[in-house]
Amino acid sequence: TKPCKPELFSELYKLFQRFRRDTHLHINCINPLVSIKTVVRDMDDTPTSRALSDALGDTNTLKLDQDRLKAFEKHANRDDALDDLFTGGNYVLNPDPVLLVEIPAGFEDRLNANQQAEIQLTTNGANSLPSRVARRAAEEEIYKFGAVVVAQNMVQQNGIHLTEQKADSIRQEV
Repeated sequence: TKPCKPELFSELYKLFQRFRRDTHLHINCINPLVSIKTVVRDMDDTPTSRALSDALGDTNTLKLDQDRLKAFEKHANRDDALDDLFTGGNYVLNPDPVLLVEIPAGFEDRLNANQQAEIQLTTNGANSLPSRVARRAAEEEIYKFGAVVVAQNMVQQNGIHLTEQKADSIRQEV
């Protein structure tokens, strides 16, 4: 057998120490980017906004964290609520949410009036890779949801009813 070089053990030890110290690297290697904690703040509270929340929760990437909505009930101002939402958690044992999706009041009314409805996405920049993945997943799902709503509005304006099966086929095509 060949003798092992001590430099190899030294380099492996340094690599292990760096891996252990960098919790973000540790989490990203062990836990693939699925079930990223996401908070949806629905200020419209209509069937359409709830359907969008459900669509976001049905993705493999996003995991809705309803408990963290209490941050907005505890604070009178949005900035303090965001600070409470995105800080203070132990990233390994109890990670903070990475994405906040805010659906404004009047969302359904704007969609029904064929106007552009804005949805605000706020990411936790401390975790850049999960933030980008979560933002892309949310944008994709919102785009699909919007395409179905536009199709439903166009069909209803022409007096035709769009079945749920047809809506699903539109989602698949988008």
